[in-house]
Amino acid sequence: MDIWEALREARARLLKSPCPPLAAPEGERRGHPRLATDGLAATVFTSESEHPAEVRDLSLTGACLAGAPDGLSEGQPVVIAVHLGRFGQLVAACDVIYASDTDPSRTVGVRFLALDPESTSTLFFYLHYAWERAADRGGWEQA
Repeated sequence: MDIWEALREARARLLKSPCPPLAAPEGERRGHPRLATDGLAATVFTSESEHPAEVRDLSLTGACLAGAPDGLSEGQPVVIAVHLGRFGQLVAACDVIYASDTDPSRTVGVRFLALDPESTSTLFFYLHYAWERAADRGGWEQA
C-alpha cells in the first residue's frame, strides 16, 4: 500500500467516526485557537510533487499555509512537514479545507487528519511553549 492509499483510508475512517466534531464558537469552523507564526517553513507533498510553503498560523487541528502549490482544491489530500525547532518535526496527513485560485499568495487551509501520539505531543508542546512565551511578553496574537 502506498502513502496515498493509506491517507485515503485514514481519511475514510475519520469521516465515518462516531465522535461529534469539536465545538467551536458561533461562526467559527475551527475548534482550537490559532497561533500566528512568523516565517515557519513547511513542505507540502501532493501525490505528484513537493513544494516549499510558509505556515501563517497553526493550531492543534490544522494550519494556514502561504505559497502552496497551484491547483490545490478543497478536499484534496496532502501531507505537510514542518520543523518546529527544538520540539522536532511535525509530519501530518491533511485535507485541504480552503483553497482559492484567485489568491496571489496561494493561501490554503489544511486540517490534520490523524496525528500519531508523537506528532500530537510535538505540536502540543510547541504551541504551549509559544503561548507561554507570548503571555510572558504581555499577550499573544491569535490569527
